[in-house]
Amino acid sequence: MKKWLVVPLLILAAIVLGATVFREPVAWAAQSVDATILGPLDNGNVRTHEEGTANTREQNTDSNGNIKVHEQGTANVRVANRSFPVFEEEATRSFQSGFQAGEGGIDSKDLAPIRASLITIDWDSASDNALLTLGSSTGVVRLTLRPQGGTREILPLTQPILVDAITLECFVASPDCGAYVNLVGS
Repeated sequence: MKKWLVVPLLILAAIVLGATVFREPVAWAAQSVDATILGPLDNGNVRTHEEGTANTREQNTDSNGNIKVHEQGTANVRVANRSFPVFEEEATRSFQSGFQAGEGGIDSKDLAPIRASLITIDWDSASDNALLTLGSSTGVVRLTLRPQGGTREILPLTQPILVDAITLECFVASPDCGAYVNLVGS
């Protein structure tokens, strides 16, 4: 009777050891097994009990057999806060002008409004103490730049700004200030 008790204990110990201690080596060994089918083949194919196309049927249908759909038709979309273009506006307008101001002076120009998407500024070499202000009479956006003398600044804007006035202001410590401004937009 004691011999029959040892067999279930050995099986239980094998299960516990296989599930814990030898789990990873058993998994690696199972992955390296290369199976080759040697059984009866039917024209090079393995024989199966099932043949043909599986008979499947959609269960979520209406009385005519069409698949049920929850939402149908055209959705109404309303933007409550403002309208916006769904395409990028092409750059169709440009403005180019030079600005020059003496010590403590101002050079200002009004222009036809342009929605600038690209601004380039070529500063004179002596324009270290100057401010260039691009803005609009509505005052919504105002861009003020302080130069690094003799440099070019290129400002591509992802959101165009409205510009209808440009002012170059030269401070007292500077003999002469100058800049050439180019706006591209619509």
